[in-house]
Amino acid sequence: MNNEDSFKDWLPHNGVHGNSIRSYVSYLASLEKALGVSVDKLLKPGLENALERINSRQIPGRPENTIRRYKTAVKKYSMFLNAT
Repeated sequence: MNNEDSFKDWLPHNGVHGNSIRSYVSYLASLEKALGVSVDKLLKPGLENALERINSRQIPGRPENTIRRYKTAVKKYSMFLNAT
C-alpha cells in the first residue's frame, strides 16, 4: 500500500475510529500478501475488478468473514484514493 500513513489519517474523518483503523490496514496488508500484489495495483483496473479477485478460490483457506473484511477494507481504500 503506497499511502498507508495518509490512509490512516483519512479514516477517522470517514467513519473509522479506534482499533478499527489498525484493522483496516492489517486486512489490506494480509490481502496483499495472500494475492502477491499491492492493493494499489489490484485497484488499477477498477474497484469491481478488484472485488471479483477477492474470493475463496483466489485466496484458499480464508474464512468467508475474512474475505468480506478484505472487500470492506478495499472499498474504503478505494474511497480514500478517489477522495485524494
